[in-house]
Amino acid sequence: MFLSLVPSALGAVFGITNHFAAGALIAVVTGVGALTGLATQRMDARRAVLVGLVALVLGPIVTVAFVMAHSLPGLVVGSAIAGIGFGAGFQAPLRMLLATAAPTHRAGLLSTIYVVSYLAFGVPAVIGGLLEPSIGLVPVIAGYGGFIVLAAVVALVLQLTSKDAAAVEEQAAEVIERTATGSIRVAAE
Repeated sequence: MFLSLVPSALGAVFGITNHFAAGALIAVVTGVGALTGLATQRMDARRAVLVGLVALVLGPIVTVAFVMAHSLPGLVVGSAIAGIGFGAGFQAPLRMLLATAAPTHRAGLLSTIYVVSYLAFGVPAVIGGLLEPSIGLVPVIAGYGGFIVLAAVVALVLQLTSKDAAAVEEQAAEVIERTATGSIRVAAE
């Protein structure tokens, strides 16, 4: 949404056709995302996921509300909140997943995560682009934002209610950590 449709709103809603402005808006999302990734890298991964999911709920809501209200500063604020969601919402789950994989399987897992991520970014953007001529840019942005919020709310609820998953992740991470550092020996049976 923030890489494909929101920059188009600068021209359609705010009358700003400068490509530098569109790039700057994208830089807000990605820059804040990168800084958030750095800030949360030492934070407990499950806590960072929760921060990311809350921001992924709030960011699109704030962004869509301010696009509809024609408020450029609000759009920038919404984009920054979404950047927090992007940074924490990608980095922390990535750490959690990679911690459960054996070192020999991490490259394959990471490749799969990136393929799924690019599909998750690309397919909705293409669908939004196809819908835009018939229903308009602002309704497409609102629908796309609603989809992101719905997905983030479902993930947030699942994250908050899955205590078993947390225990499995911690246990797997401990085993991988001990195995990777050589601090345990496998007994021959």
